[in-house]
Amino acid sequence: MNHPIHPATCLILTLFTSSLACGGSVVTSEQSTGGSAGAGGSAGSGGISSKGGSGGNAGAGGVDAGPSQDAAADVAPSALTMTILGIEMWMNCMPAVPPDPLGGTITVRYDNSLGSAAAFATITQAQWALPATYSFELEPKESGLIPAGKVVDVAHKKVANSGKVAASPCSLCGQVGSLSLTWNVNGQTVSASEVGAPGCAY
Repeated sequence: MNHPIHPATCLILTLFTSSLACGGSVVTSEQSTGGSAGAGGSAGSGGISSKGGSGGNAGAGGVDAGPSQDAAADVAPSALTMTILGIEMWMNCMPAVPPDPLGGTITVRYDNSLGSAAAFATITQAQWALPATYSFELEPKESGLIPAGKVVDVAHKKVANSGKVAASPCSLCGQVGSLSLTWNVNGQTVSASEVGAPGCAY
């Protein structure tokens, strides 16, 4: 003899069975899975019967977290060119010989005839291979502002007592060697050289 099942009992049983006859009808129970996780979000909770689980929290949209870098502006090379026009230098080797007997001037031509803007150059190094390297300083160190389309000649004088050389200076008197100058022009390194020999005074 069949006994009707109380509705409350039927509800409890449907939680654990796939189907059960209740009041002449078949109730199907299905354990639903939780909502899928959003991108970078959390998973939803599990649902019961025909009700789905709660939706997962949506993940935040992806953001390119790579470090931003400012593109370094390219420094256009200057049109300014330098040429050593003349070397008028000598050594005073008369007694008593000073530690740095070299003196004189170097004339440089600063040519900005092809430039579209004013430019200037700063001397960063001056040396003479005689063959021992004789390094020294010049003044002025700068060319001064050379206007666009202009050519300017500047006489640079050797700074007294600025010379440095490993050999005895007067042993190099009259020796032929390459005199080279190096400049900084708008952040660029530019060099020029000329062959010559220092004069001698005894």
